[in-house]
Amino acid sequence: LVSPELSGEQRLREARAVAEVYAALDRIKPAKRVALLLHVVEGLGFAEVGAIVGASEETAKKRAQAAQREVRAALGRRGERTP
Repeated sequence: LVSPELSGEQRLREARAVAEVYAALDRIKPAKRVALLLHVVEGLGFAEVGAIVGASEETAKKRAQAAQREVRAALGRRGERTP
């Protein structure tokens, strides 16, 4: 996840940032985390996410959005685009 082309200091910063994201994701309830990861990482639409987790499209969307807000809050990056 961290580019080997970066300097040692840059790689350390990147690794810390990745660890912070993982820690933030770990604090989110599993239903929200799964919806977010299926949508952002796997690139699935909310209808597909809902079908996988046994929820409606709207519920999947709400879960993913709630998870995204929680990750942003945990990282202190409310204005930036994050998963």
